[in-house]
Amino acid sequence: MSLFAKHIDLAKVLDVSVLSNRATARYLFENKIEKSLSPKIRLDFKDVEFASRSFLDELNYHLKEKRFVSIEKINMNDQVLKMDHLVRRDKNTIKSNFRSENKERELLSI
Repeated sequence: MSLFAKHIDLAKVLDVSVLSNRATARYLFENKIEKSLSPKIRLDFKDVEFASRSFLDELNYHLKEKRFVSIEKINMNDQVLKMDHLVRRDKNTIKSNFRSENKERELLSI
């Protein structure tokens, strides 16, 4: 781990093993990540048994906005890792489909 990396143990900081809603993700981002001056942040999912789709969607949304900081998610169990991949994949698919629909509409309107 880098000397300048901030390590956030989610289960300890949030005092839960289930991350289940958007408000929890916003709290984490606003109070722990956004206020950190570290150039790198490690989100440790050790002892987190479950993370809901809404929690991960909200967290990923805010993390994408914090571009100047390197964020690393570590120690995700299989269930949390699969949900995180699903949430990120669905966002990319929706954007891709939206763009292609707009191109088709533009072509049809000419």
